Amino acid sequence: MNLTIMLILLIGLVVSAVVCAMLSDLLKAAIALAATSAILSVILFIVGAPLAAVFELSVCAGMITVVFISACSMNRTRTHEEYVKWQKERNRRFVLLPAILFALAAIMVMVLRPHITDIEPVLAVANGSGVQ
Repeated sequence: MNLTIMLILLIGLVVSAVVCAMLSDLLKAAIALAATSAILSVILFIVGAPLAAVFELSVCAGMITVVFISACSMNRTRTHEEYVKWQKERNRRFVLLPAILFALAAIMVMVLRPHITDIEPVLAVANGSGVQ
């Protein structure tokens, strides 16, 4: 019974992997990849690797599939005018980003500066050049 289930799962794994590689529609290929990962996680549970199975199921079948499907949904053909408009809108949204990052870095330096001077004697003792 166990050998029959394992054989069915292995055949299903190969078939779903081949289907995933042969599909031309990216959305269907992402779903086939999730099915392949789900079958592989069942196989890993059966062979006694539950941590690998949970990782495979959560990361590969879950997160990677969501990333692929979201990337497929954002991908569409744009005309040149649509692209220029999108680029201008994107640049307008991110124009303040360098200033915000610089301000956050300056705030972090001001907050951490007193603690950085406290670390220097510890580093000197760790290096063997501290006060005797």
